Amino acid sequence: MRHLLQAVEDPYTADIPMVDDELIVRFKPGADMPSKGIAMGKGKGTSKKLLRAGNGATTGDIHLVKVVDDTAPGGKPSKAKLKELSGNIKGDSYVEYSEPNFLLNASQATTNDPYYASLWGMMDADAGANAKGAWAAGYTNCSGVVVGVVDTGIQITHPDLAAAIWTNPGEIANNGVDDDNNGLIDDASGWDFRNDDKTPYDDIYDDHGTHVAGTIGAQGNNGVGVVGVCQRGVKIIPVKFMGTSSRSGTISDAAAALWYLLDLKSRYNLNLVATQNSWGGGGFSQTLYDAISAHNTAGILFVAAAGNSAADTDASINYPSGYNLPNIISVGSHAQNGAVSSFSNFGATSVDLFAPGSSILSTYPSNTISTLSGTSMAAPHVTGAIALYASGYLRQYGGMPTAAAIKSLVMSSGVTSSYYSGKSVSGRRLNVANMLATLPPLISPSPSPSPSPSPSPSPSLSPSPSPPAEVTPSPSPSPSPPPAEVPPSPSPTPPPAEVTPSPSPSPLPDITPPSPSPSPVPDPPLPPPTEGDPRPRMRALMTNTVYFDARRSRRWFYCHVKIYAKAVNGSTPISGFSVAGTWSVSPDHDGFTDSNVAAAAAAAAAAAAVFDAWCRPCHAYCSKEKTLGFG
Repeated sequence: MRHLLQAVEDPYTADIPMVDDELIVRFKPGADMPSKGIAMGKGKGTSKKLLRAGNGATTGDIHLVKVVDDTAPGGKPSKAKLKELSGNIKGDSYVEYSEPNFLLNASQATTNDPYYASLWGMMDADAGANAKGAWAAGYTNCSGVVVGVVDTGIQITHPDLAAAIWTNPGEIANNGVDDDNNGLIDDASGWDFRNDDKTPYDDIYDDHGTHVAGTIGAQGNNGVGVVGVCQRGVKIIPVKFMGTSSRSGTISDAAAALWYLLDLKSRYNLNLVATQNSWGGGGFSQTLYDAISAHNTAGILFVAAAGNSAADTDASINYPSGYNLPNIISVGSHAQNGAVSSFSNFGATSVDLFAPGSSILSTYPSNTISTLSGTSMAAPHVTGAIALYASGYLRQYGGMPTAAAIKSLVMSSGVTSSYYSGKSVSGRRLNVANMLATLPPLISPSPSPSPSPSPSPSPSLSPSPSPPAEVTPSPSPSPSPPPAEVPPSPSPTPPPAEVTPSPSPSPLPDITPPSPSPSPVPDPPLPPPTEGDPRPRMRALMTNTVYFDARRSRRWFYCHVKIYAKAVNGSTPISGFSVAGTWSVSPDHDGFTDSNVAAAAAAAAAAAAVFDAWCRPCHAYCSKEKTLGFG
């Protein structure tokens, strides 16, 4: 439950940075150009840019308006005058709202010792997010899934990132033509909304976005640098709206970046599951709220850094992470020992969970790597986990999970700790392996690792302002690299329709559920054949693996069922006669019994019976169940 009251103070009198001679104005449907000109003129304004065209029926155009104060030096109004001009424009009958163009900043990251090369945030030791456990189950490839990184630019030629950068299928690079007719010329690999050009990487000040992108999708097992949560396959759309040494941007450009991503999803039917947003600042903006809300309607999650003011954001709202929208996941930062990072914001109703954010090593401009700290570094761990899960779900079931189901799983599958009690909605920190354990494993755990690459030292820059360094660790050896990816297995039948999860899930066990590994089903005696029956002689078999929490009345987590057929005269499964799926017997993942054992077993048996009806009447049906307690 987030804040219901979004705007609680006058932004013109509060100490909130904004562009001193710009306003964002949304007109009502039906306002023509002369009417708009009259309205803007009431505030001594003219249109600087059309930010968003309305549909003419239910929504009006949004313009970035430049205003002047004839009595001020240089024509730039004071905040008090800007408020007056905005009020004059807002008073026109054709205007829906007029608001400041707030300045935004990257959720400030600090540099640290570049030799501190341990990717602790990916590991299963200490308080790592345990992406390693998901990799061990075969989930390394995020193919079929796209994420948008709304930030500074990204070095798209970085050797650890080049393979992950999205390419616009409707655009021919550098031909000077708007091939896809979206109003942007040569947006072949994203767009720079700060400078209004095709180049999503300009200089070393695009370090923040480059670092964030590496945590999501730096290529694994390539002998170079680092590895992201998604070792390969994910496609990252660079959408730049911040830049220069201040790593700052504006509300108008941030909203334009989000609308651009929304258009790409619709235009190309992209599986755009999430946007990564490690930035904040300003007050409540209706323009930005509407853009994020449009993403919610489209099923796109908005992963946001919770901010680095060490503040309780229940009492003092941080934007954009604090908007009251269901697709926002607000991420705080924790250190290697699991404690909330000293700089991280927190809030029992405004921060959803925590993720590794102190001393995080990732990609950096000029083909290097560097260590930064901040909630900016925590959020992309969550974005990467979302992409990994969504891709795994797509490969297993042939469709995409809902945004609501993903958000609920991110929060319910994390690890509980007293560190987070009363400081977040879930009371948990991210655990990637627990998320992916709800899908059938692609391979058995404990593969043999390949040789570990050694990251090179790199130059580091300190964005300002910055949170203090969390720790100064002694150098530690690099972790073993993740296992190589495994080719996708055939897609089984999709599971039943999802049930909307509860917003405040009850804690699950603080361990990773083991991978399903049913015991072999013994072959039954062969019955005599029936003369003249043309059907193949098969038997139907079922394996049913159930994981549950045995504490008190909490019982069911999920079960994995496979039903298949074998020839009666051999042990080889018959091609084309196999179904499998994972069912949550507690559909909202709250850890409580929503269906009992008998109902689950009866449903599985009924499915097996239908399947077995295609086999010989002399079939044999076997069920093998393995139950594992969590405490």
